[in-house]
Amino acid sequence: MRMLNTYNSYGLIVHYGLTKFLLLDLF
Repeated sequence: MRMLNTYNSYGLIVHYGLTKFLLLDLF
């Protein structure tokens, strides 16, 4: 369970980073 939770958190961070990068790229 702990491993899955860590993977989930990492996925969220990556997703947020990609979204931020795309938003910055637009402006």
